[in-house]
Amino acid sequence: MILPYLLAIRKENRSKSATASIILHILIILCVIFGVAGTIVTTVMTETSVYVVADVSYSANRNLDRVDGYIRDLSGNLPDRSKMGVVAFGKDQKLITDLGGEFLSVKDSGVDDSATNIADALDYTAGLFEESVIKRIVLITDGKETDTGAT
Repeated sequence: MILPYLLAIRKENRSKSATASIILHILIILCVIFGVAGTIVTTVMTETSVYVVADVSYSANRNLDRVDGYIRDLSGNLPDRSKMGVVAFGKDQKLITDLGGEFLSVKDSGVDDSATNIADALDYTAGLFEESVIKRIVLITDGKETDTGAT
């Protein structure tokens, strides 16, 4: 593209329109090259709300450092336009980090750790979501539901 331009148009005949034409031709060729190569530009236009529901009951008490590590890893790997909140649960549940807030730890959540009620924690978390966002729940638990009143 450039060589014919330089050969056909001498220094004294170069105009703004000829220069604009060569620039447009180069841009079109670059777009065609990227299209044929399969280049895809992906953008995220929706907002995602992620709630981590962490088990802090007595049975999971010795693994709270590991749970904190999992939550920090998840927070660091969230896609753009995502917000994370953390809910701790045992016999009851409590929101310990609001959406988009800074996560500290699940160790001092103040939740009753005498039992594990996964069902109520998930119901509570489902009620925290806004309507216009993509909703995700990440459950971290040892899987031992001990609350006999849970459904």
